[in-house]
Amino acid sequence: MKKALFISVLFTNLAFCAGLGVYSNGNERIPLTSKAWAVGNAMTANPEYALGWYNPARLAFSNGLQLSVGDAIRKLDRNESFFAGEYKIPQKRVGVSGIFSYKGIANLDSLYKDGVMYNSVNYVSTTTKLGAGIAVTGAWAIGVSGTWYYTKIPVRFKEESGSIETSSSSTVGGLSLMATYINPNGFSLGFGIRDIFSYNDWSYNETPNSPMVNTIVDTLPSLLVAGANYVFKYGGEKEIRVSGDFNGYFINSFFNKYESIAVSVNGGFEWQPNDIIVFRTGIRDILCNRNFFRNREQWRLENNPRLGFGIGLNLESVANWSVVKKFGVNYAVSNSGAQIGLEHLVDLVWKF
Repeated sequence: MKKALFISVLFTNLAFCAGLGVYSNGNERIPLTSKAWAVGNAMTANPEYALGWYNPARLAFSNGLQLSVGDAIRKLDRNESFFAGEYKIPQKRVGVSGIFSYKGIANLDSLYKDGVMYNSVNYVSTTTKLGAGIAVTGAWAIGVSGTWYYTKIPVRFKEESGSIETSSSSTVGGLSLMATYINPNGFSLGFGIRDIFSYNDWSYNETPNSPMVNTIVDTLPSLLVAGANYVFKYGGEKEIRVSGDFNGYFINSFFNKYESIAVSVNGGFEWQPNDIIVFRTGIRDILCNRNFFRNREQWRLENNPRLGFGIGLNLESVANWSVVKKFGVNYAVSNSGAQIGLEHLVDLVWKF
C-alpha cells in the first residue's frame, strides 16, 4: 500500500505541474552530478555521492572516504566541472564533506563593438561548499552546510584600452539545514531549507572614469525542499528506485516573503538489473502553477522542463583496482534550458 501511494503521489505531481525556471539560484539549482542530471535532480532523499551538495545530513550514514570529479559540456560554450569529497569519521556518528563547483564561459575572446574586437574575458562562477552531518538515532540524522560564492562577469566595453571591464562578487552565506530518515525496508526521506543568507554583492563604477562606486546586493532565494526515495527489490539483487523532490520558493534568503510564490517538482527513475550497471531517467524544473488550468497559452510559454537520461557503471571488479572498494563511471545527457540541443556530463567516483 505504501509503495502504491508513493508512486501515485509522485506521478500525479508530474502530470499536473508546468515548468518555469524562476526563483532560481543558478549556482545551486543546476544539477551537479551525472546522476542528478539523469534523474531530474530528485536527489534530496538518496544522493550517492557529492552528499554535502544535496543533503549534508546523509554524511552521517556514509562510509569511509569517497571522492568524485565530473565535467559537463553545455551549449553556448558553457562549461561546468566539480570536485567533491566526503569522509565518515571512523567509530563516530559524524561525516564531513567539501565540494567545489565551477561554471563559466571561457571562450569570450571574440567580442566586437562597432567592428572593433576587444581583448578576451571570461565569465566565471564558483561555489565552494563545506558540510557536516551527525546521526541522531539509527535512522535519523541532521546536517548543515555553508557556502562561499564567487562570480565574475563582463559589464562594460573600455574603448580607450580595447578591453572589457569586469565586476566580481565574493560572498559567504548559503547556509543549509537538512534532515534525513532511512528505513531499512527501502524508504528514505530528506527535507530542510537551503541557501539561507545567500546573496551576491556587486560593486561597480557609475561611468568608466567616475570615482563614484555603486553597490548592488542581489538577494538569492531560499529553497524549502522535501524528497522521498523508494527502493523496490526483485529477483535477488535487482533494484528499481523511484525518487521525487518538492521545491518551494516562498521566501528569499533573508526571510522576506515573495509576492508570487513558486512550487516545482522533480522526479527520477533508476533500474539496476545487476551489480554492475544502472539505467536512469527523470524530469526536472516542473513548476506547479494555476496557468495549467486557467491560461493554456501562458502555460505553454512557461513550460520548460528538462529531461535526463543516463547510465552508471560500477567497475570495482576491474583488475588492478584492489586498493579501491568501488570505482564508478556515470554518464548523463539532458536537453538544454534554452532548448537548443543536448548537453552531456561525465563523472568518476572512487570509494576507499
